[in-house]
Amino acid sequence: MGSKRTKPTRFPENYQEAALRHWHDAEFLKGERIAAADHHVGIAAECAIKHAITYASGAPLPSNAKCHMDCLWEKVSGLVDAARFPETVARLGGTSPFANWQIDDRYAATTALEADLETLDGGVSRRQARRDATAAILREAGLKP
Repeated sequence: MGSKRTKPTRFPENYQEAALRHWHDAEFLKGERIAAADHHVGIAAECAIKHAITYASGAPLPSNAKCHMDCLWEKVSGLVDAARFPETVARLGGTSPFANWQIDDRYAATTALEADLETLDGGVSRRQARRDATAAILREAGLKP
């Protein structure tokens, strides 16, 4: 499950900029540090979805969306504006490529993470499925990766 924040953030949340920062970090790391790159891909997807939720309304993120990517996918499909982000809403209604991604993977051994990333789901590696989904969500949110 997603973790709960115990301290207030130091800076205002900016999901748009955070999504792009983590995507660019993932791109930078993808050649040689695939486990770290995948972690950034998950955070980029999380931030892009949170951007899509807050974009139209300008309202703060609802409390049921304050979790990480491992639980966010299934929780928020009804919170994203279907008129503005139809492909993202359709994607969120499907199987999550992040179902076994966890924020706590940052503590795991690299070899375990890399082996898991190469696992095939439907003929596509988990790593590639996550990258493809994140790139599509970023594009639709106007955050061109």
